[in-house]
Amino acid sequence: MPVPVYTYRRVAGHWEAVPAHPDSNPFMHRGFSFDGLYAPDKHNAWAIASGPGSAILHSDGREWTVTWDSLTHKVQHWNPHPRDGIRLMQVARVNDKLMWASGLIYGSGADEPLLLRWNGKQWRQITVPALKGDRDFRAVAGVGNHDVWLAGEGVIAHARTCM
Repeated sequence: MPVPVYTYRRVAGHWEAVPAHPDSNPFMHRGFSFDGLYAPDKHNAWAIASGPGSAILHSDGREWTVTWDSLTHKVQHWNPHPRDGIRLMQVARVNDKLMWASGLIYGSGADEPLLLRWNGKQWRQITVPALKGDRDFRAVAGVGNHDVWLAGEGVIAHARTCM
């Protein structure tokens, strides 16, 4: 049985625990870690969950929903295998209809970078060209629809108009 994860709110000078609903959201239980978070206001928060897969979750201030997960969305260059996986690491917002998420596809072959773009309705995988250095993108900063910065160990990449 999943162990519930709690979100906390600061209310009237103290922290109040608000239980998540693990039965409706498999990413909200122990075994998953939360690696990235962006919350521009109290009614809009985005989180990256990693564990036996990866997911991007959104909260409207009342509940969390999964907007993308590696278990149900096809990911290019990923052949699901017990030793293989996907790890998203960060999410960055440009505006309500444009967000970026970065991470890594790892496993028995060469690791591949993973870049996703949100268009206000769905996440879509963006092809990243072969790069030298560690292609494990741990950080992402979006500037615009066709303008994104990525960073990892030994690499900083700036992409414009190629997507």
